[in-house]
Amino acid sequence: MKALEIVNNCIRIIENVVLSIGVAAMVFIVGAQVFCRRIHMPLQSGDELCRLFMLWITCIGAAAATRESQNIKLTMLTNHFPKRVMLFLDIIIYCLMIAFSVFLIRYGTYFAIQKGVLKMSTLPFSQFWLAIPIPVFAVLCIYHSIYNMIAMIKDSKNKDCTEGSVLE
Repeated sequence: MKALEIVNNCIRIIENVVLSIGVAAMVFIVGAQVFCRRIHMPLQSGDELCRLFMLWITCIGAAAATRESQNIKLTMLTNHFPKRVMLFLDIIIYCLMIAFSVFLIRYGTYFAIQKGVLKMSTLPFSQFWLAIPIPVFAVLCIYHSIYNMIAMIKDSKNKDCTEGSVLE
């Protein structure tokens, strides 16, 4: 489990760095666009570059939310269930997320490869970079879902041993 924690910490650091750089770059680009438009010299590629950063920030941010177990849940309803039922529902949610992520990997990769032959209109990059954040998100989501399920089950077993039954 120690190796898994090291990998998880490395992924956490990479995600946080990508998010920080992406947000800082978007703020800088939008600020530069506003300034350049003010002096009547608009940036040609600023919008497309912002779109690229927005896609990456959205996908990596959604994966980070999964890492922190902040995915969409109906906590108003599930908080009233016993702990065992909540554990079971969380595992079902993570399994559904994994199934959906496998779908995203398959079709997202296909879509990225198809877009790879096209160029962006104002940037010298392939449209592959606009499509690949979706499968990257899906891979990270699968990893975080599996890691969270292992942690929840391990935590549940530890509570069973120390507190007795969790069937409260």
